[in-house]
Amino acid sequence: MGKLDITPNERDQIIQSLAVQDYYRGPKHEAFHGGDSEMWEFGKHVNEEEVYIKVTLGQLSRPVICISFHIAERPIIYPFK
Repeated sequence: MGKLDITPNERDQIIQSLAVQDYYRGPKHEAFHGGDSEMWEFGKHVNEEEVYIKVTLGQLSRPVICISFHIAERPIIYPFK
């Protein structure tokens, strides 16, 4: 987040603002972080950088878990843009 010059609160707002246009790929099976849940990958432009975001739905009655949030290592292809 330091390289992006954003706060944890701003990161949370970015995650909450994800839309279908930000979708990259998924769902994929994820058993490590959320305990047998679906994992989804997104991309978003933040302060002139493309950011890779990976989230899992977690379990029933539990919040979404952000597994990864960092500057993308390669260009992201957005199938709905």
